[in-house]
Amino acid sequence: MQSTQGSKSMQLLPIDIHYDKLLDWLIDRRHCTVKWPVAHQEIRTRIDTAVQDMPDEEEITKLIRSSSIDYFHCKRIVELLKVSEADTKNLFGMYSSQRMKDWVDIVNRYEDKKVYLAESAQALIRNVTFEIPAMKQQIKRAQQQARDSERKQSEYNGTASQHQQRFAQECKKMNIEGKNIKLELLHQVKDLPQIYKKFSEGVESLAEACEYYQAAVDFLLSQQSKGTYCPTETCPLLRHIQRNGNTTLYQWRTGQVPQIVEEDNWLARRLAELNKAEAAPTATSASASDDTGIDFGDGDTNGAATAAAAAPVATADGEIDFGEGFNMDAIDFGESPSGQTDLGEIDFGDLVVDDVPSADVNGASESGAEINFDIVIEDSGTENEQGVHTATGEDALTVLACSRTRDLFVNELKELEAFLLQRKAELANNVTDILSVTMFQSAPLFLQVQSEQSVTRMLTGVQGLLLVWHDERTQHLIKICSSPRALDRLADTLKRILQQADKMRAKAAHMQERQQELLQAQRDIEPKLASAIAHVKDVQAKMQSEISQLYKDRRVNIMGEINNL
Repeated sequence: MQSTQGSKSMQLLPIDIHYDKLLDWLIDRRHCTVKWPVAHQEIRTRIDTAVQDMPDEEEITKLIRSSSIDYFHCKRIVELLKVSEADTKNLFGMYSSQRMKDWVDIVNRYEDKKVYLAESAQALIRNVTFEIPAMKQQIKRAQQQARDSERKQSEYNGTASQHQQRFAQECKKMNIEGKNIKLELLHQVKDLPQIYKKFSEGVESLAEACEYYQAAVDFLLSQQSKGTYCPTETCPLLRHIQRNGNTTLYQWRTGQVPQIVEEDNWLARRLAELNKAEAAPTATSASASDDTGIDFGDGDTNGAATAAAAAPVATADGEIDFGEGFNMDAIDFGESPSGQTDLGEIDFGDLVVDDVPSADVNGASESGAEINFDIVIEDSGTENEQGVHTATGEDALTVLACSRTRDLFVNELKELEAFLLQRKAELANNVTDILSVTMFQSAPLFLQVQSEQSVTRMLTGVQGLLLVWHDERTQHLIKICSSPRALDRLADTLKRILQQADKMRAKAAHMQERQQELLQAQRDIEPKLASAIAHVKDVQAKMQSEISQLYKDRRVNIMGEINNL
């Protein structure tokens, strides 16, 4: 009686098996043999052969295309074949179809020595331990990389926006739109004369500061030299601009106002070049290599022919032909002693050569002195025979447009600023600075009446003019006028900012594409994961049912991580 009750109580106890110990548990209980892989390999070979000849039915095709056909798939295929192959039954109820025979044989081999239990146990362990966690990790990695791509995309777009804003700010400083940078910058250069005019007007307001500086220098130096000081003008260029405005360099250098100013209009030429380049792109290097002429810069591509035509040619009678338009009679070679022009002798004027020592080939004279071969070229500003002053070349530039006088202009402003700063500091400390007070007791009234406030007012004017002079746009325009390459450098700098913005936008677009690829990969893996989990749950339930039948329907629980999927 007690034994019967004990057996009944055992029937009520469930059998708990950890999923990763399931295969070992089946072998230990002798439900499967240790050599089950040999039989399983033979079964897999028969399955690979049997799937080659299958009826075209939807469910059978779906089962065959599954990742791995197991025992339960094979049993379902046999059930489906019983319907599709029903017309192949003979009188004894046996199927004559080879398909049916193959799949029934496969199922029988699975059930022999419970190979299907070992296969299912191994599939559960592999899926729960490796396959499903790997797919979950892939989804997690794809989600993280998609978030990183989105973050980088935002960063790249932000950087591109910063570069675009910087480009807009630089264009705003230069007062250009930024569509055709070189042409727009060259058009801005037209404003330079007006800018120079404003500076010359600003210099006129510094007259009091210049007078103050001149008076202080004259007084201090005369005190030191004890009456032997010869006054010299301080800040001569500033004084010149105050008296005459932004004159030509010729007037600053000679003191004469030129009647004719032959200014080199390089701006018009440069604008024409850029407009021409915009209208017709330059020839490619391949076409340029076919052109054998030499370009001398005058528009004639056949430079060799032009040079040959311009060279003197010896005629048949021994005379030299200098080309058309060459008049020998128009050349004055001086007069002969008889008062007639003699083409055979050249009159060099009243040149005395008796006192000139002879020189050897190395340039040394017989008297031991050296001959100076340096050639002194006069300035470009000239005065013709009629007394007309003509400014050409650099002399035609204004004093603020010429680099040499422009540097002098800035230096004099800084010199005046330094003086006023010093005087302001001295006046601020005049209560304790007895030496400064004593020194200026005998100074002219103009120096004595100056206070810290008046000097500060003068200093503000000088510093304000310097601040406007060092304005970024003004300096860029001055550099463009001073150097032909400055325009290219400035344009390239602005273009590089745009290129950086385009580069960042391209990276942002690449990150967006990468994000979409990762999200698509995630969407592709999620159905596979769901299918794998569903398959594991299905096999788990079937395994629990099969093992339960082996133990008189005792409840079987497969435990572990398999229940947390």
